[in-house]
Amino acid sequence: MNFFKTFFVINIVLLIFFNSACESTSVNKSIRIKDGEKVSGDISSVNGSIRIGKNCQIDGDCRTVNGIIEIGQNSVVDDIQTVNGRIRIDENAVINDDVSAVNGKVDVDKGAAVKGDISTVNGKIKLIGASVSRNIQTFNGDIRLLEASELEGDIIIKDSSGKNKDDLIIKILDASIVRGDIRVEDEERKVTVYKSPDSEIMGKVFNAEVVEE
Repeated sequence: MNFFKTFFVINIVLLIFFNSACESTSVNKSIRIKDGEKVSGDISSVNGSIRIGKNCQIDGDCRTVNGIIEIGQNSVVDDIQTVNGRIRIDENAVINDDVSAVNGKVDVDKGAAVKGDISTVNGKIKLIGASVSRNIQTFNGDIRLLEASELEGDIIIKDSSGKNKDDLIIKILDASIVRGDIRVEDEERKVTVYKSPDSEIMGKVFNAEVVEE
C-alpha cells in the first residue's frame, strides 16, 4: 500500500475516533436512522453498519470502519466514508460532499447527486442515472456510468504500487456524459473504455483504449 492509500485509510479511522466523544458513535453495533428523521451532527460506527432511511436530513457525515453505509431515497447527508464495506445511495438522495470507500463498491441510483468526489481503493463504482459534481477516482475498480449518468469532472485511475494489476473496464453507456478527461495515471495498467454512440466524453482520454459499443 503506497503513501496515498495508507493516508486514506488512516484518515478515515482517525476521523471516526476523533469525533467519538462528541458525536453519535457506536462500537460493535449498527446504527439505523428511521424514515423522515433529522439528525444534527456526525454519525460514526466502528464494526457496525449505518443505514439511513427515506426522507432523512443528516446535518453531518456518515463514517464507519467495518460496515456498509446505505442512504435511503430522498435523504441528504454531508459526507460518506467507509474502510471495509460497500456504499449504496438510493434514488434522489443528495450527498453534499465526498463519497469514499477503501475496500468496498459504491452504487448510486437514479436521480441521486454526489456534489463532491467518489473514490475507492479496491471497489467498483456504478452510477445509474446519477450525477457527480467533481471527479471519480479509483486504484483497483471498474467504473460504470449507465442510464444517462453525468460526471462534471474527470475519471482518474490512480497509480497502484502492486505487482499484480488486473485489467480495468470503464463503461459509459446509455447517453451518459463525462465532461472532463479520462486519465490513467498507472502506465502499466491496461484500461479499456467502452462507450456507446449516444454517450459522450467531452475531454481527452489518456493511456486507455476507447471501444465503441
